[in-house]
Amino acid sequence: MSQEGFSSLLSPDGPVLGAVGAYDWSGGIYLYGSGRKPSFINVSRTSTDMNDAYLGYSSQVITANGQSSYVVGAPRYQHTGKVFLFSRDTNSRKWTPRSEQLGEQIGSYFGGTLCAVDLDRDGNTDLVLIGAPMYYTPLNGGRVYICPINRLGVMQICSKTLQGQTGKTFGRFGASMSEIGDISGDGQTDVAIGAPMENDNRGALYIFHGEKGGFSPQYRQRIEGSLFPRKLHYFGQAVSGGTDLTGDGLPDIAVGAQGQVLLLR
Repeated sequence: MSQEGFSSLLSPDGPVLGAVGAYDWSGGIYLYGSGRKPSFINVSRTSTDMNDAYLGYSSQVITANGQSSYVVGAPRYQHTGKVFLFSRDTNSRKWTPRSEQLGEQIGSYFGGTLCAVDLDRDGNTDLVLIGAPMYYTPLNGGRVYICPINRLGVMQICSKTLQGQTGKTFGRFGASMSEIGDISGDGQTDVAIGAPMENDNRGALYIFHGEKGGFSPQYRQRIEGSLFPRKLHYFGQAVSGGTDLTGDGLPDIAVGAQGQVLLLR
């Protein structure tokens, strides 16, 4: 019942597969490194407060000083969600939780999505975006937390957030996220964030521009699924970017909708 492969990631150490159902749905991730047997990374096989936490629902690799660590989401931890950063102990070589961030609203699915960002593209991860797509306020639906990573590879307090358009209370902003390269030409990495249930489930995609130390809080562009000729549903439920697929020297963005994928150039 572990559902290995619920999430997936290609890291410098090898493939990573999330297994949300392991140990009473406390979850974890499998790292397929150079050894014959994969490493299973989790909090504790006997920690009852992790029951039904769904660790491994999302995962990202972060790099600091040439060393890889893993940020892993557990969106149902104690109903509010939690994100763990696992790093390898230099002596024992065991993977242990090094830092963590706790969600703040019940049912928000904090940690349901993650995005590691290298803002200045120097090879070191500068921050991690943590999605809470079911976060609710009377004005907004969904929230993305900006969590800095220090030079030692430790996740800091998430003091800033990104939000979608005011009034879209059930849009699930943050249901998908991706680096999209530097589309603004200012030397800072930009991101795309999906909100697949905005506009009566037609969906929308937001573009945020990177700046020194983080992201501009105001989105630069909002692309609605209803703008396209086909009647799209859930536009923005998946997003991937940063690769030049059209050969024009600029990164393109692939956006998933129900039953199809759109390539935005």
